Amino acid sequence: MLSDAVGDVEQVAKCHIKLELKNESFTELRGEIAGPPDTPYEGATYILDIKIPETYPFNPPKVWHA
Repeated sequence: MLSDAVGDVEQVAKCHIKLELKNESFTELRGEIAGPPDTPYEGATYILDIKIPETYPFNPPKVWHA
């Protein structure tokens, strides 16, 4: 139902997501994801290192929890 989807989008919007370049290229990124509210993960921040291969989109990015 559409109202459920809107509620899901609003819930996701409350989760803070940040992405920044680690260098001048778009192949190395650093991400931060805040734990969603009203869950056991609330208040936590998860740091991710993301490497985009030169063969993207034919090969997926690699993601590490930093």
